[in-house]
Amino acid sequence: MPEYWNKGYATEAGKASVDYGFNILNIETIYGITEIDNVASHKALLKIGLNYVEDFEHTDGSTLRWYSIKNKNYE
Repeated sequence: MPEYWNKGYATEAGKASVDYGFNILNIETIYGITEIDNVASHKALLKIGLNYVEDFEHTDGSTLRWYSIKNKNYE
């Protein structure tokens, strides 16, 4: 939905999701996946702190990107 692109919604929702996952659910690691050509999602995941891990091929033949972030306060 192009009318919602470039307004920061993905970044805001992503930051809230990471915060909730780490501080409320006490998750050790959060993972993300994007399609290789989705540059906006790639940038959004990096912006919220996820680290690019690697590209991999999905069973349907598409190439995806893998990301992760570790909870520094995980117990």
